[in-house]
Amino acid sequence: AKAGHGTAVASVLVGRSPADVVGLMPSARLVAVDAFHAGSGGERMDAFDLLAALDQLLAQRVRVINLSFAGPANALVEQAVLAAEQRPDRRHRAGQCI
Repeated sequence: AKAGHGTAVASVLVGRSPADVVGLMPSARLVAVDAFHAGSGGERMDAFDLLAALDQLLAQRVRVINLSFAGPANALVEQAVLAAEQRPDRRHRAGQCI
């Protein structure tokens, strides 16, 4: 996917000098996963793309996952996020889970 909202959020979180803005957690390791695919009219994402990306992050034991998207609620995605939060390896202090 082209640089956009996710890139801006990543910069706010883990940006390092000489970036314009030093992030909130500049020593954190950033793991970026592209959950989009080319579709008619531009880039698209569906629940299956998102779940595959989430699985990839969980397999890498990523501790903080930032998700940001718009659209109607999706029960499958909601169920997957709730299940990820309950994994024993995901239990951290409040605010650090998905």
